[in-house]
Amino acid sequence: MLRTTTMSALILVSCPLLLAHPAAGQRDVTDGGPSSLVPQCPAETFEDFALGANATSLVPGVTITAEPGSCGGPGSVLPIIVAPSGGTISGTRALGLQTGCPDFSPDYLRLVFDEPQSEVRFVVGVEIGSAGLDLEIRAYDSGGGLISNQTIMSAGGTRALVVVTDFLDDIRRIEIEQPLGFFETLDDLEFGADVTPPLVDISSPGFDACICGDTLVSIGGSVDDPDGDYGCDTLFYRPVNADADDPWVELSTACGAFTGTLHTWDTTGVPHGRYYLRVAGSNGCGLVSSDTTVVFVDRQFGSKGISAPTAGETICGTIDVDGGVGDHCGIALWTLDYAPAGTTAFTTIASGTSGVSCTIAEWNTTKVPDGDYTLRLSAEDNCGHSDPPTLVAVTIDNSGFCDCGPDINGDGVVDFVDLLLVLANWTL
Repeated sequence: MLRTTTMSALILVSCPLLLAHPAAGQRDVTDGGPSSLVPQCPAETFEDFALGANATSLVPGVTITAEPGSCGGPGSVLPIIVAPSGGTISGTRALGLQTGCPDFSPDYLRLVFDEPQSEVRFVVGVEIGSAGLDLEIRAYDSGGGLISNQTIMSAGGTRALVVVTDFLDDIRRIEIEQPLGFFETLDDLEFGADVTPPLVDISSPGFDACICGDTLVSIGGSVDDPDGDYGCDTLFYRPVNADADDPWVELSTACGAFTGTLHTWDTTGVPHGRYYLRVAGSNGCGLVSSDTTVVFVDRQFGSKGISAPTAGETICGTIDVDGGVGDHCGIALWTLDYAPAGTTAFTTIASGTSGVSCTIAEWNTTKVPDGDYTLRLSAEDNCGHSDPPTLVAVTIDNSGFCDCGPDINGDGVVDFVDLLLVLANWTL
């Protein structure tokens, strides 16, 4: 199904429900213009119809008739738009009966729905304000069986809310009658309402996924309303560390149920950091639901450093080079190497393609002539970001007694020779 997408950074206004059939897996994208979720499904207030208009087919989904009684004959009385003398709850107009006899009519209103209903709501009263009038509300199923029969007291100038429900979802006909013959009215009619919100799901990118800067990101997932008409959905983003009252930035809006790429997000110019991504969708009756994920926009290298040995330290034997290398988006390559001071003739000690912490590598300095050296740690993340290498100047001295280590002569074996060397260097 076609997904018509509008790119925007405006506040919510309006969006039509678009239903079409393009190639599978596509959403039609349109730049610019307003965007929104669809409006609510309002009750029919009859305010937009002309007074006296024949109401038989004015409301889609229901046929309204005036069933004849003893006054007048078949077809002589019609359901029309009236202005009750006592007014209405939502305005000035309502559905009523065409005058068939002076001041009263035993004719009654009948509503036949195109589809079975689970719930119907409306407000009833009488066009001519009179005290103590009973209105009978009868509901029938598809087979003509009586579902319910309510009696509503309509005192002078008052209106009563009527709710008809059926657990079998089979309300097909409703009749409203004032048996004494005063003109009954109906207003604020609701039926076919979708009472469940739509389904909105973000499947990609995953939670805290890495997004390299200046990337066109596909927001995958599904939006649907299995028991109603799906409307539109809008993609928003906001920094995770934003204040609670900071606005969401609106990116785009698309309409129609869909599974696949719901939206795209161009991260060009979006600063480094974590962001919420939210897709909020609405159905044809204005019920809204949303799904949110967190992504990380990467524009710089994470961190790296050498904590030991420290600058200017004299070292000997086999030492641990401590520190770490890390980045949210992963490490493409890190390298620890050394070179004689003042040169660029670096020799690799160790390297890797994932983050490392605590001990970066072991370095056997006995394989290197004594002297001044530069330790260098360099790295690049999976988005191609790096920063200047970490440099530490050290001095290697394996000529004498080395840090009281057990392998005094550095031959890789702790034995009697090492003990003799300890004793030879012993001083009181």
